[in-house]
Amino acid sequence: MVGVALTIGVYNAFAPNENGAAANTGVLISPIHLANFLAFIALIIPFYHGAVRHLYATYVEQSASTRVKSWAVFFDFLVLFGEGCAFVFLAAHADDARTFLFGVVTLLGIDCVWGVFATAGIAGSNAQKAEMKWAAINVITIILIIVIDVIIVKGIHGWSFWTALCLLCIILLRTIIDYGLSWAFYFPPISGSETEE
Repeated sequence: MVGVALTIGVYNAFAPNENGAAANTGVLISPIHLANFLAFIALIIPFYHGAVRHLYATYVEQSASTRVKSWAVFFDFLVLFGEGCAFVFLAAHADDARTFLFGVVTLLGIDCVWGVFATAGIAGSNAQKAEMKWAAINVITIILIIVIDVIIVKGIHGWSFWTALCLLCIILLRTIIDYGLSWAFYFPPISGSETEE
């Protein structure tokens, strides 16, 4: 789904229409679409990276498959597939500041619920603690988006480039904090390997 989302996002942002303009505008890419496309990229990278690391850490590392309940991988699949579908939705609506913003808030909300579930260990998995960090970061991000972007910026400028630019800044900050707090989880040391000289 991530590949489909990226394809749709790039195509909608940069593929020229019959008039030689992207997204049916008179310019290569509209400022709103560009800001939302960059926010989309800044969000999809840690989500995909985190999903892969979560699956590997939960089901492969340290004999995890012997302690995890059999239905847990299916639940993870459903949630992560749903998040992938949300990214397809975001890619298809990057030209609309309002729809894109509410899509991002929905995606972050779904990820919060999943993060709490994954951390609780209901499925028999040992939490890596990154999932709870992600949930906390996403709750704070949702609050920032609602207070700063929806209430303040939209109140001044309406649904415009400024709301899309504000969302981009919040998402970039979210991604930087995410990688900063979870660096060891995202990039674990490779045990048992030696570099060849």
